[in-house]
Amino acid sequence: MKKNEERDEVISKKLAELEKKKSKLQEKLEALGKRTYKTNLKVVSDSGKTYNLRVITDLEEIINVFSLISAKKEWVLMAAKELGLDFSEPKIFGYPYEDWKEDFKAYIEKLETQEELNKIEEAISKLPKFYTDDKRDEDEFEKLIGEL
Repeated sequence: MKKNEERDEVISKKLAELEKKKSKLQEKLEALGKRTYKTNLKVVSDSGKTYNLRVITDLEEIINVFSLISAKKEWVLMAAKELGLDFSEPKIFGYPYEDWKEDFKAYIEKLETQEELNKIEEAISKLPKFYTDDKRDEDEFEKLIGEL
């Protein structure tokens, strides 16, 4: 019986720890959601395809879209050099390259935070299944009493 109580205690402590992490991540995600981006987060490829970063969640695709911006910057700088022009900070799709880079990093941080939050929420939902029957009965009883 002692071993089961210890296991229940470990699970309870881990759940409390995860709930704190969840709360912090939710606050961070809320702050990231309020961020104002400097660009419009839309990139158009040379073939005319438009990519809206706000709807892309795959990290590899995000990197590929950013590579379009990086390549465009390099092409513009190379062309300016060939023309003998000093064009150190070209605008890419109407915005400075550094703004694009900052926006992409912020968007990736938001996605990674959401992914971490999802994992923690999944763990929180699964951990109570490992409580002993006595602990589950006790929790159910306390919940019922709290509702009355």
